[in-house]
Amino acid sequence: MKRLVDLNFHHYAHLSSLHQIIERLHSWYGYAEYMPDQVELMVVCHSNKEEFYKKKNITYRSFKGKNTFFYPFKKTIACVRAFNPDAVLIHGLIYPFQIFLLKLLVPNVKLLVVPHGESVEPVYVKRLFLKIADNFVYKYLCTSGDTLNDWVDNSLITGSKRHETICGSTALRKTDRVQSQRKTGVVGLNNFLWVGRLNENKDPLTIVGAFKMFSRNHPDARLWIIYQTDELLNAVKRLIHEYNLNNIVTLVGKVNHQDLQYWYSVCDFFVLGSHKEAAGYALMEAMACGCIPIVTDIPSFRTLTGNGKYGFLFTSGKVEELVEALEKSQKINRVNLSTAVAQHFEKAQSFKAMAGSIDRLF
Repeated sequence: MKRLVDLNFHHYAHLSSLHQIIERLHSWYGYAEYMPDQVELMVVCHSNKEEFYKKKNITYRSFKGKNTFFYPFKKTIACVRAFNPDAVLIHGLIYPFQIFLLKLLVPNVKLLVVPHGESVEPVYVKRLFLKIADNFVYKYLCTSGDTLNDWVDNSLITGSKRHETICGSTALRKTDRVQSQRKTGVVGLNNFLWVGRLNENKDPLTIVGAFKMFSRNHPDARLWIIYQTDELLNAVKRLIHEYNLNNIVTLVGKVNHQDLQYWYSVCDFFVLGSHKEAAGYALMEAMACGCIPIVTDIPSFRTLTGNGKYGFLFTSGKVEELVEALEKSQKINRVNLSTAVAQHFEKAQSFKAMAGSIDRLF
């Protein structure tokens, strides 16, 4: 029997229970129930109270903690030591001091670190600890190794320790089209979906700008924008009005996460203009539902789409390239590509695939 600890040092003060933490972070923890029977797994989180429960071969625990750099997490590390794991999977690149303590007290354990899109640490003392901790890390798990280039270039982590794997997934799946049409009100056969935060990184302005040009030759095309935050909402509204796209682009607003599967299932294409993404959860959700991606050519998206084999890629911020990709989308067998996209997700990006990838690391 192999033993693995999934360790999240972040203190979730705003979540009231361990169950709530696991549910909120299901895009990561969903893999747990797919781990092989020969792996005993303990998931450890931090909140305002200590809790414990078991489900199948998985132990879930929470301890009290603090989001400070040198917090020792004594109870947590003692619990991990008593569990005597073969490997510990640590969330985030910002816990080098805790990595040092773990390796000191559990010397034979393999430490696997999962970055979560953190920016390179600028403080000298923290950088020093990161360099020390790098000596104890077995692998850094990432959707694409290129997402960690800044950390490697700053000599904070060892480039050869990067290991490409799926760092999160989704339980959403394709639903019946007629049912999805009833749920969403979306009709027609040329629908494009945008899901994300209305901020500069997601770059909705490039998407709207491209639809100004694309819709001239394809008046049946429709763009539906689902957003969780509204930083650029006024700018997007101005562009829609200026480009006379009121009948082409619809600002849907917030949608319950579970209901997103109806939108992914009824829309033909998923479009996103991100400049940077560590994992690409919305893209994975779209692919799980067979929604064909038209996304930026950034490392994580390149990996998820098989270098564009399962979708279309364009350079971030390049309206003309996006228009070209949109035009290409009109010349394909959509049913065949949609099916291939969903099958690729199941094989390479599902929770089952994720669990298998983690299991093979130790």
